[in-house]
Amino acid sequence: MYLLLPAAANEVKRLVGWQKVSLVGGQLESVTVTVNANDSPHPLAYWNATNHAWTIASGRRRCIWEFVRKPAASGNVPDAVDRMGEA
Repeated sequence: MYLLLPAAANEVKRLVGWQKVSLVGGQLESVTVTVNANDSPHPLAYWNATNHAWTIASGRRRCIWEFVRKPAASGNVPDAVDRMGEA
């Protein structure tokens, strides 16, 4: 799952979590990705060089998630990446 940060963060998108799920054709699976703002990589903050501190930018944050499909015969080569949603 990627987090789109406000402009003050100087970053377009940041990977904040992921979950690997193996599915067979037609199978559905619910996946939960939890993002803790206090984790050491500071997923919701950016480094403020002026204040020498991690800062959580004001403004709206959006999450996007992508799914990579890999056909069974292809090994590790993705068939396609689908951007499935935004919240």
